Amino acid sequence: MGMALTWFQGNRGLVVGLGCGVLLGMSGTLIVQQLSSGIDMRLAQLVTQIDSLRYEIDQLKGQLPATAGGGRAQRKVRMGYYSVHASSGEDNDDSDDFQDALNSLDVAASKLNSLTGDEFLGVASVRGAGYVEGADPQPFFDQMDELLQGTDEEKQTAFNLLKAARDKLDSNPNFLWRLCKATYFMSQIEGVNGNDARKKALIYEALDLAQKGLEIDDNIPYLHKWVAITLGSVGDYESNKVRMANGFKFKEHIQRAIQLKPDDPSNHYLLGRWSYGVYMMTWVERKLAATLFGEPPSATVDEALKEFLKAERLEPNHWKENMLYIAKCYIEKKDYYETHDWLVKADELPTVSADEKEAQKEIDQLLYTYSGYKRS
Repeated sequence: MGMALTWFQGNRGLVVGLGCGVLLGMSGTLIVQQLSSGIDMRLAQLVTQIDSLRYEIDQLKGQLPATAGGGRAQRKVRMGYYSVHASSGEDNDDSDDFQDALNSLDVAASKLNSLTGDEFLGVASVRGAGYVEGADPQPFFDQMDELLQGTDEEKQTAFNLLKAARDKLDSNPNFLWRLCKATYFMSQIEGVNGNDARKKALIYEALDLAQKGLEIDDNIPYLHKWVAITLGSVGDYESNKVRMANGFKFKEHIQRAIQLKPDDPSNHYLLGRWSYGVYMMTWVERKLAATLFGEPPSATVDEALKEFLKAERLEPNHWKENMLYIAKCYIEKKDYYETHDWLVKADELPTVSADEKEAQKEIDQLLYTYSGYKRS
């Protein structure tokens, strides 16, 4: 998840300049022409970059300064690798400039969204194909599952392919949880790149997708899992009361997911995270939970460790974050030799995704702290 979601990275020729009503380097019209002629470009990245740019332009449209009497106000707003100059005055019509830019992007996005099947493959150098309406969706789902296990770039590819197929598969609950998963991954990528507003919007979008899927079929374990994950994430933007209420819902959905699919290691990891989080609650948080709900949730570090170790048994030597939390449980149990052993195991795994990069930072810090407990 560490790839920058910007107009510039991955498409260095697409340097965007707004303020004179033009897109410098490549206009929306030229984008469409290149797509039509089948010139090799990364469609998956481009779709997201268009969405991201349009989102940020919409935000900026509401921020243009208003001046009276022909006065002039100017500011430069930094967005990723490009800048937007927003001016107002008699000699500059920013509203028209922004509208021109949006119109160009709309044309390009419309062309991108219309591509399916062979045409889709003909313009994109991506691993995975677009969904063809009426076809068996399972091969498409299998491709998306593979991409969603890959690098941030591959996750972005899956997100764009899934978004392009939404009008054809929107009533399929197995499609919805995959789109939810991809949307959540994109929120994490945006967060790593400092786009907190976009991260928040995508997290709530992911939650809506998972909840919609459950309304269609509540016997799909992946939907329960992704409702739980996104409920946990929206807690960053909610009140303490809502966040704690969501904590109870989180546990219910994960327990249901385990009931439906007990061999999914991620479900046990998530239940472990819930137990560890409850165990680590402060006295103030427990009192607040008791006030709001009558009785605070309870869990022990051993309950958390049991779930983390089960996840490890189901998928050994694979999951950096799970190993980190096993180590953190041993810290709470004051077994620092086991702590060090698990930190070393986690450190040896490759670091690819944004989650893994965040976990690696904590692993590095803890390895330094517990370096004296290396077994002889």
